[in-house]
Amino acid sequence: KKLLHYMIGVIVLLTTFSAIGIPYVSADPPVEPYQPIPSAGSSSVTVFVDLQWASGDVNTTYDVYFGIENPPPLVLVNQSVAVFEPDRLLLNTTYYWQIVAHNIFQESTSGPIWNFTTAGNQPPFKPKVLDGPPQAGKGIPLEFMTVAPDPEGDQVSYQWDWGDGNISDWFGPFDFGQRTSAIHEWADNGTYEVKVRARDELGKQSGWSSAYNVTIAPQVELSNCKPGYLY
Repeated sequence: KKLLHYMIGVIVLLTTFSAIGIPYVSADPPVEPYQPIPSAGSSSVTVFVDLQWASGDVNTTYDVYFGIENPPPLVLVNQSVAVFEPDRLLLNTTYYWQIVAHNIFQESTSGPIWNFTTAGNQPPFKPKVLDGPPQAGKGIPLEFMTVAPDPEGDQVSYQWDWGDGNISDWFGPFDFGQRTSAIHEWADNGTYEVKVRARDELGKQSGWSSAYNVTIAPQVELSNCKPGYLY
C-alpha cells in the first residue's frame, strides 16, 4: 500500500508540473543605481569627467545610456565596473545619463535619468617660472622655463614680462602640459622680477605668475691691475 501511495503521489506531481510548469526560483532584482558622480543637476563640470555610481550588489553588470538627448542613447553594455569614461565632452553643454543594472538571473533595475552641465571655457592655470638662473652679468642670454595646463586641454601660448620694461610677444601655441622656454638678456645691472602668463586657443588669459627674481651684476672684479698685462 505504501508503494502504491508513493507512485500515485509521483504521478500527481508530474501531472501538475506538466500543466503549470516547474516553479521559477529567482533572486531579488538588482539594487537601483544611486550616488551618481557628478551629482544630479551639477553645473560647471569639467569636460574630462568620469561618470561613477554605486549599486551595492556583487556579480552585477551595467548598461550605460549617455548623451545630450533626453532620454539618452545606449552607449555601452555589460560594463562590469561602476565607472564610465566618456571622450572629452563639449563646453557648456547639458548631458543626460542612466544606468541599468543586471544580475546573473537576467533581472534588471533601471536607475533614474541624471543630468549635469559642463563648464564654459576657462583660462589656463596661472603658470610658474620653473627654472632659470638667479643671477648673471649684463648682456648674457638667460633661459627660463614654464608650463601652464589648461582645464580643457587646449594648446597654450605664453608671454613674458622681463621686469626691465620689455614684454615679449606671445610664444606658441604649445600642446597641453608641454614645457617651454624663453631667452632674455639685460643691459643694466639690477634686480629684476620675471613674470609669465598664459593664453589658450580661445583667447582666455591667466593672471601673471609670481615673480622670479634675477640679479644682474658684475661677475668678475679685477683689482691691483698692472700696466702692460692682459687680463
